[in-house]
Amino acid sequence: MKKALAIVAMFITTNVFAGLERSPTDLYQMTSLMTKQTTVSIITADNVPQACERESIRRGNGGFKGVPMQACSFWTDNTCTIIVPKMTNNDSLGHELHHCFTGAFH
Repeated sequence: MKKALAIVAMFITTNVFAGLERSPTDLYQMTSLMTKQTTVSIITADNVPQACERESIRRGNGGFKGVPMQACSFWTDNTCTIIVPKMTNNDSLGHELHHCFTGAFH
């Protein structure tokens, strides 16, 4: 019973966060960026949630508290670090790069 509840909770959580995402074809403003030039670093990881959690804590952001994720990004001024799996896609990479220029949008 506990295992079934955990699976249902994970499914609901994943769908809630997926529902917050925009479609890859949705348009957004490019006129009010937090920066127009940045240095981007890419880190690849076998375990992205663990790597994102570790980097968040290292930066003093408190971690993601178990939020499911496929990639993450961290930005300060004109530098941005993106963490992705060793195999990724344009949607994930583009989404994180969007954070590099517009900050927190979801």
